[in-house]
Amino acid sequence: MINSTTKSSLVEKLPKHLNRNVFLGLYSCGFLLVLLIIFLAPTTLVWDERPYLRLVPILERHGFSLEFLNNYPGPTFPLHTIVHYTAKPLTQLEAPGVRLISFAFAYMAIIVLGVSAHRSGISQSYLRSNSVITAPNFWAVSGLAITQAPAMLFFAGCVSLLMITARLSKVLEDKDKNTLILAAGLLLSLASFGRQTYLSILPAILVMYFGQIISIRNVITFLFASLVFVLPLILYWDGYIPPALSDSEQKGLEMGINFKHGSLAFAYAGVISFILSPNWILSSLNNARTLCIAISVVSIVIASNLYFDIINHIPMKPMMSSLFDSDQLILATIVTSNLLVTSAVLFLLSTLIQIARYFDDVAYIFLSTSLILLLTHTVVLKNNFSSSYVAMSLPLFVLIAMWHKTWSRLEFVTGLFGIIVGSTLLSFNLGLI
Repeated sequence: MINSTTKSSLVEKLPKHLNRNVFLGLYSCGFLLVLLIIFLAPTTLVWDERPYLRLVPILERHGFSLEFLNNYPGPTFPLHTIVHYTAKPLTQLEAPGVRLISFAFAYMAIIVLGVSAHRSGISQSYLRSNSVITAPNFWAVSGLAITQAPAMLFFAGCVSLLMITARLSKVLEDKDKNTLILAAGLLLSLASFGRQTYLSILPAILVMYFGQIISIRNVITFLFASLVFVLPLILYWDGYIPPALSDSEQKGLEMGINFKHGSLAFAYAGVISFILSPNWILSSLNNARTLCIAISVVSIVIASNLYFDIINHIPMKPMMSSLFDSDQLILATIVTSNLLVTSAVLFLLSTLIQIARYFDDVAYIFLSTSLILLLTHTVVLKNNFSSSYVAMSLPLFVLIAMWHKTWSRLEFVTGLFGIIVGSTLLSFNLGLI
């Protein structure tokens, strides 16, 4: 038997920072596991796959025409429908083919993030970008035929080009900068053609203007380019909701203030940021003053949540309901709700502290501002919330985490935990467990 002293000495002998190959192995196993689950899962379409893929025959019938737009009953703009219409000769709109399309788009987004980070001078950028596999909600995005992956690819391209512009502004010529800004705007427009929510980052471009990276002319160029594909559709539909949606579906998309949804978004953001890089959170609480402030704020918010019931939520509810009886589920909901409240507070506090710390780094401030804007948008989603909404921000999480990665033992543990949770969720959604 190993006594406690021996155990302690064994732990102490482990390197504080692990070899990069350990993380490469972890991430590689994660991606292989996604593919394995996709191929082993039943071919029956699940969750949001059915309602979104049923839109493809409407495009086949009408072509991309005004008639198609008049009869389009999808809650998001039609990028996803166009992608799967184009890929139909390969997939026949059946699994696993349609799910592999999502995986392909999601992995192309990772490549884009890695290449752009490398071009902007970030070391080990390809390994860092692959860490997204540890985010549990990435598994649904990459393993299910839902709308996020195609839009995420173009969004990754947009924020990558803007990051390159910010980090290399001193060596870029004006004409190159103009080209990058125009391309970033067009990519954002394409991303918004898949998920309208991406337009919420538009104000973040002012960070680059006030940071003296771009001119007001560049700002105007970006704003106009970002509306090229979506503005005609918004004008034609007289809003962002397709007129062919049923009354109940339109009600689900109504705008209105719902602080619970916003709180949940920031709570999930705290979980994702800690899994991707614990140092993102921990390095901001590394002195007694900030730690005391954090503890005080968390205590007040938990007390408020217990009294006002701000968040009453348990993640993975369908799976949890199958594991616990009603009394156990109530207790689990109370515990997880307050953990989520704690996560939201720590994420907000840590992100604000990191923004102050990196205030002279325009790229970091732009990415962080974009993330906060995208998460805040969930406040106006009156009737619906899903962790997949937070997954849309994954390119921003990955890029920001690149500033904080330390390749530590804790980072390996949180990464392994994220992969276990993500693979379990995907397996449950696809009916494997």
